[in-house]
Amino acid sequence: MFSNRFHRVFLTAAVLIGMAGGAVAATDDVVDENVKTITPRTVGISLLRPDDGSGEAILRLMAPSAISGCPVIGPLKTEMNVNSIYLDITVDGYTIDQNNLETHRGACATARQYAYADIPLDRALLHGNNVAEIRFTVNNEMDYYTVNLNEERLELLPRRQMRVKPATGADSATGGLTFWYYPKGTVILSVPAAPAGSDTTNPLDQFASQHGLKRLDSVMHGFSAIAGKAGQAYYIDGTGALGAVAGKDPVSVGTTVIDGRTMDVYSRQPGMNE
Repeated sequence: MFSNRFHRVFLTAAVLIGMAGGAVAATDDVVDENVKTITPRTVGISLLRPDDGSGEAILRLMAPSAISGCPVIGPLKTEMNVNSIYLDITVDGYTIDQNNLETHRGACATARQYAYADIPLDRALLHGNNVAEIRFTVNNEMDYYTVNLNEERLELLPRRQMRVKPATGADSATGGLTFWYYPKGTVILSVPAAPAGSDTTNPLDQFASQHGLKRLDSVMHGFSAIAGKAGQAYYIDGTGALGAVAGKDPVSVGTTVIDGRTMDVYSRQPGMNE
């Protein structure tokens, strides 16, 4: 049995928001009078792309509430086990620590903190164990997501989602999440200065062809870019002509003409949520 407790858990920087309205439930498990354990009633999930170059998916589970100021929010504690064709993930909860609070106004950080856990869903784990379904247990209720895995993508499709729902990037048709295994050299070209409604597809295709790039959807059939990202397109830089300068931040790699005006073309690598 594969077991991973508190697997690669992280937290960001957090005024208690949304604690009312049934988002979380306090438990009786109190470390001391200033440390309270919270069991979330719901959890948001997303599939993220790490910066380690592995190309594997990260499953992020995040509690719905945030805090900022002096209290310190702990990581979202989880347990993970592989049972037959099931990957079982149980959400235990997180802590809010109000010890050692600064009493001087303005002395504490104001950035929001969230409780979350990051679980690597690498292909070796899923394929090697023939995982067909992820079973999430949150607040003693179980939700189910079917796992579809092939060479191009990983899909998590909900069968029951009362407690666990996609936080971002859900497919409008299936309600599920998709992670694409991009080929080496995948870049995103864009023309930020293009007026809204302008045709950027043909100019970007021409620019890409001139530099030896191929459209990603010509290789990964069925690929669709994230909704709401107008004015950009995905390509494969097989020769490395643009990839050598393209990082996570956009860089100008040339120009194209749109509506009679010369505009800069920018290139970057896919980001964490792309």
